[in-house]
Amino acid sequence: MNSESASICRLINAERDNRPYPVYLSAVRNPLPCEYRDFLTERETHAYFDKKTIKTKQNYLLGRYALKLASCAYMNKTKMSMIETDTGVLRYPFIQASDPHIPDVSLTHTDTVALALAFPRGHDSGIDIEYVRREKENVYDRIMNEDEHKILEAIGDEKLRLECMVWTMKEALSKAVHCGFTVPFEILSIKSFDKKNLSDAGSTYEAFFTHFGQFKGHGTFCGNWAVSVVMPYNTSFPASWAEELSLAELPKILSAVRLAAEAEDHTVHQ
Repeated sequence: MNSESASICRLINAERDNRPYPVYLSAVRNPLPCEYRDFLTERETHAYFDKKTIKTKQNYLLGRYALKLASCAYMNKTKMSMIETDTGVLRYPFIQASDPHIPDVSLTHTDTVALALAFPRGHDSGIDIEYVRREKENVYDRIMNEDEHKILEAIGDEKLRLECMVWTMKEALSKAVHCGFTVPFEILSIKSFDKKNLSDAGSTYEAFFTHFGQFKGHGTFCGNWAVSVVMPYNTSFPASWAEELSLAELPKILSAVRLAAEAEDHTVHQ
């Protein structure tokens, strides 16, 4: 981890059909280690200046830097300005390039921190991060059905934290299937939710979905932050993924934005 940039990029050693499926996860917080002109393309620079507020400009820079950090690692490139991003109909980002080895990407951010995934094309995946907030308890409740509440009660952990984790699982799934929160929450419902205790990396959580049996959710807590990744069901995700990601470093990024997160009225997702 670079203490000045407060950014990390780590490889998740996933497998599918006995073949490696490299997945890179990046995390970055303000202040960024360089100026916008050092990593944005000309088109992206215009998009940046078209943003109307400081907040949307900051979100754009955080997100693009995180996307390019993960994509550069995936593509073994060093110059971020050689990678151009764009957004689709639902505002989800993708990489513009003629290189046949370019990855698909997924992005999540708040006003102060951004995480991105870079993964093989066609291997639909999603990521989400959320800070656990008492004032959002009613919001979490509204996205859950009675069966999901019973599933969480059986686990026995703090209700608010588990509901926040379920929120991130559903948002990550909505990105993996490219629908966002434009569909009824029931479509994204969870069929089962299990806790895995790891001696070195705390606990992780696995979720299976009622209507999307092709996917599996993987989640972990980093302090009061819930982080979830949703990947195809048949992808072998390492049980120690939290440790492989060196999440011991992630708190150094997230702790620096904790107070700001507590002051936010809401989390901004992309």
